[in-house]
Amino acid sequence: MTFERNHKRTSPRTKRNARRRRNPRSIIYLILGVLVLLSPVVITHLKNIEQHEIAQLYSENVKKMTPDQRKQLLEAAQKYNKELPEVGSPDPWVNGIDVNTPAYMRYLAQLDVESVMGRLKVPAVGIDLPIYHGTSQSTLAHGIGHLYGTALPTGGVGFHSVLTGHSGLATLTMFDNLTHIEVGEIFIVEILGEQHAYKVDQIKVVLPQDVESIRPESGRDLVTLVTCTPYGINSHRLLVRGERVEMPKENIEQVYSSPWQPWMIAAIVISVLTLLYILWWLFGRKRKRDEEDEQQNLTEQLEEVEDAQQ
Repeated sequence: MTFERNHKRTSPRTKRNARRRRNPRSIIYLILGVLVLLSPVVITHLKNIEQHEIAQLYSENVKKMTPDQRKQLLEAAQKYNKELPEVGSPDPWVNGIDVNTPAYMRYLAQLDVESVMGRLKVPAVGIDLPIYHGTSQSTLAHGIGHLYGTALPTGGVGFHSVLTGHSGLATLTMFDNLTHIEVGEIFIVEILGEQHAYKVDQIKVVLPQDVESIRPESGRDLVTLVTCTPYGINSHRLLVRGERVEMPKENIEQVYSSPWQPWMIAAIVISVLTLLYILWWLFGRKRKRDEEDEQQNLTEQLEEVEDAQQ
């Protein structure tokens, strides 16, 4: 008789303990889901910072060079530009380039500072990236590429340089924000310690094979930034052209921060809401368990009193 009563008393507690063991497993699954959701945001943020640091390192490496070294590289690049044909490859993403030719080897030697050609800064949209030689997939996967066949970005009247970058990469922002730049805004190309400012005078969308917009123009010093568009489809090219102007007297250098994309903000908001829900759920479960324990303790005390009276 006593055994049966004790069995009935302990059985509800055993069931409650089993439910509590299941609850932590559900919490772990929710937390893992949040981590999976946040991982692309964290990786993208860290890689953006890494690219910015590479751009900064380029500037530091240039400062370590002697004036004669910088002058020699710059004069060689200017000589190279004067020997160029009118325009190079019409589309960096489509047409292959033989990188094993003597001409391409000579190209790679131009403006080479620890394998980096220069630095591109677009303060209005938070872009600060290293510029590399060429537009191979491996190059565009980790920086901005100079379009082989167009003028090296040393500046100069009658030259037109083209700098290309990806949009929509899974773990790098690159040129995602180029769509937000407006006519009249300034971007800066840094080459061997020189800061060249370009004022955006034209923004247009063209087909990949359209090369008219990247041809040099007499009497003008031009740089065009190129990326794929529309986002995720990439059937056209967005061209943001700038013409050389005097460096603005006011400070237009942005305090760098890794650009935040809408999808990154959405992922963070969803994650925060999920964590808040978990906390609310845990608090509610704890309060309910406390109430159940209190009620069970009271029931057990009453049963013990009944047993004593018997």
